[in-house]
Amino acid sequence: MTGTPAAARPHLPAVDGELLSCYGAALAAYLDAIGGGWLPVLGSASPLDVRPEADGVLAFRHLPPGLRAAGGPLPLVRRASPSGAEALAGIGDELAAAGAVVVVGDAFDLPWLTAHGRRHAPHWFVVDGHDGGRWHVRDEFRASDDLGDQTPWSGWADDAQLRAWNRRVPDLTLPFLLQERHAFADEGEDDAHLHADHQWFAVRGPADPAPPPDPRPESWHSGPAALHALADHFERHGGREDGYVQADEIWTAARQRALHARHAEWRAGPAADPAEAAAAAALAESAADWARLPMMIRFARLSLLRPGEPRTGPLVAALRELAAADPN
Repeated sequence: MTGTPAAARPHLPAVDGELLSCYGAALAAYLDAIGGGWLPVLGSASPLDVRPEADGVLAFRHLPPGLRAAGGPLPLVRRASPSGAEALAGIGDELAAAGAVVVVGDAFDLPWLTAHGRRHAPHWFVVDGHDGGRWHVRDEFRASDDLGDQTPWSGWADDAQLRAWNRRVPDLTLPFLLQERHAFADEGEDDAHLHADHQWFAVRGPADPAPPPDPRPESWHSGPAALHALADHFERHGGREDGYVQADEIWTAARQRALHARHAEWRAGPAADPAEAAAAAALAESAADWARLPMMIRFARLSLLRPGEPRTGPLVAALRELAAADPN
């Protein structure tokens, strides 16, 4: 391994998987393993970009812009192979070169996850060591849902296990494809890689194409416009079960607000001047408002099981109130 873990570096807190999506948790663990500043890189902003796609499906971007831009902190490109053996060799090469590797898997196949054997979903984890023919795997993701309480995990895998864990979901639905394409909050790469059986990320090399600029195209709704787009979505589709297929994206957006608030608190420090302290407190208050959205979505969804009209009104109103309060 390379770098110094965050817990051993002064002032930078340990990775907190309760503030991160599964994608963010993998990127945070990767940055931590290579000696990067996971909190300032991932928590410096809390943008929300939304773009309508087909059949009521939306594309989302949650993380700060420019992560993979020229000179950015995460110059990673997706590698792909139909061969598990070839993927394992690629992961080994990247581990030797960079000290850690972000690996793409399916939650259904990962034995440390509550979704193991129960639900398919894309899931990223980190390989950060190799010793005696075994690979060290790290996953900082923490969450609670209908499948149980997920806690961070680290452990060892042999070649056969890592090959089995490094398999994409069997059915790359449009919501899954959009999650993978925009996981770095950019326009993504060639979608052909997303359909390969085995995928991982490597530091961009001279033979890789330069990253495209990230101008936040006009096709995306940002800030208050994104919140109004979400409110419109639930007004139109909240009366159907499939209108909630991307409910986890709202949960991810709420976590990004909490992460941004944590970053502001960390940056201000105990000796913050009044302006910094007030700004950090305002972000914490906003994050608390966002944290109520996932439960409101749950109540709206459960209302579909009861007689009468679906109770989407409180959720829609909350989204529009957040839009009105958004300083962007």
